Amino acid sequence: MPSLLRRWMIFGNAALVSLCLTVALAGCSHEPPSGEMAGPATVDGVQPDHGASASAMLQQAGELRGKAEPIAALSLLTEAHRRFPDDAAIASAYGRLALALGHDEIAAPLLDQAIAATPEDWRALSAKGVLEARRGRLPDGRTALMQASRISASEIVIVNNLAVSHLLDGKPGAAVSLLRQGLATRDLRPSHERRLRRNLALGLAMQGHFEEAETLAGEKLPRALASGDMSVLRRLVGVNPPVLAGAAGWQAQIAEASRPARPAVR
Repeated sequence: MPSLLRRWMIFGNAALVSLCLTVALAGCSHEPPSGEMAGPATVDGVQPDHGASASAMLQQAGELRGKAEPIAALSLLTEAHRRFPDDAAIASAYGRLALALGHDEIAAPLLDQAIAATPEDWRALSAKGVLEARRGRLPDGRTALMQASRISASEIVIVNNLAVSHLLDGKPGAAVSLLRQGLATRDLRPSHERRLRRNLALGLAMQGHFEEAETLAGEKLPRALASGDMSVLRRLVGVNPPVLAGAAGWQAQIAEASRPARPAVR
């Protein structure tokens, strides 16, 4: 993978991206014929507790993700969803992680279920926005992302993903405005700041402001960005061609809680 593309992929967990690419290159699939994810007999080498509550299984899945074990977490969430098919929190977590691992077709109905049951679930809405944009339905994606941003009081991950959707729609001005607002956020995490600065550089380059863009980027950017060549931008942000939309396209960061949610801004 070219170094420039690798630097601009906006997924927050490098280890998880590496894992996704490994799975994709190996041609492996986690989807059984029924379309549901097949859960193994054990999770993380331990026999699952079949008497565990929904909240306990969610907590354990979160712990597995925290230990950078997303496949084990996904297996556990598969079992949790089998046992608690109507639990919106499980559907949300399962759908978001499936999306993060590139299993869009599995994620879609789970996210719809979570949002229908809990319309204020901004994490599910954000993931839905990523999914729609990745499928080329940019207006629908932005609608979901804007809803998520309002509910979460402008969670920075969602601001970033919304800006990227504007870039992909050929609207760098809107993206640049959002990214500058995001960079003005107090107590911004260094990893988020780097991501916002890099995407801001892309937006500025699309507007022809290469001097400022390359200062932010720390390297030379393709001049084709300013000529409306969207294939260059799509390559830089890791968007697959539409025929590959079911693969791990647009590696956008899937929003998780980085601070307590606040009331929606009206």
